[in-house]
Amino acid sequence: MRKNDYIKTMRAMHMPDDMRARIAQRMAQENEYKEVSISMFKHKKKRMAAAVIAATVVVGGSAFAFGGTAISQIIATCSASADYTSLPSAQQCQRDAGFTPALLQSFDNGFAFKDGVIVHNQEQNEDGQTVNKYASLEFDYQKGDETVSLMQDSGAAQEKETGRCAAQKDGVSYYETTKTEKYVSDSYQMTEQDRKEEASGQVEFNVGPSDNGVETVQYHGINWTAGGVHYNLYQMNGSLTTAQMLEMAQQITAAAD
Repeated sequence: MRKNDYIKTMRAMHMPDDMRARIAQRMAQENEYKEVSISMFKHKKKRMAAAVIAATVVVGGSAFAFGGTAISQIIATCSASADYTSLPSAQQCQRDAGFTPALLQSFDNGFAFKDGVIVHNQEQNEDGQTVNKYASLEFDYQKGDETVSLMQDSGAAQEKETGRCAAQKDGVSYYETTKTEKYVSDSYQMTEQDRKEEASGQVEFNVGPSDNGVETVQYHGINWTAGGVHYNLYQMNGSLTTAQMLEMAQQITAAAD
């Protein structure tokens, strides 16, 4: 891929907000780094060959405001290894992340807590000054070989609900997002078909860890806000249906009450 084509491709990229921690963790694990950084900005850069890995992606398509200041970048860092190997207590989460998340040991459909990470976020203005800090918690739940992830946070300036409204219950609206992501190497040469799929919005291309040059990921998520906490329940290459994920989402909301 020529340099100009690479830059053009990077500027066209976008990924769901909740994927930033997952990508950071995957990149850290592949490179055996202890901590990684993901910058949320106008476009995505190729990963850096340094102790800290940076990837830049679109945040809602434009800058947003916090306390009257325009936010143009979010930097998120997380550990490559799990911070929690058992379900933490409400007190521990309050101490680690500054809020009390929904805490479920398992779901009615058999998915059980596996592990979790703390994600530290910094919202910055165009001058690179940090104007807001908050933490997110991402928990993985496993059933057999399948995993579903739950991202929770409180304190972000950005309005996060995305996708179509899939359900409403007890005053809470649940939004569904589905999309195809392709992770490619820095040297990947985009085909004409790739360009057509990207232009149509069918596929989003990202530079990151990939097998044999290209890794295709089917993203499916339900996101919502309740009680001042934003939730995103999602799978990549999973088999859960919309109805099954909505049932899980409503269990999460009930557990937080």
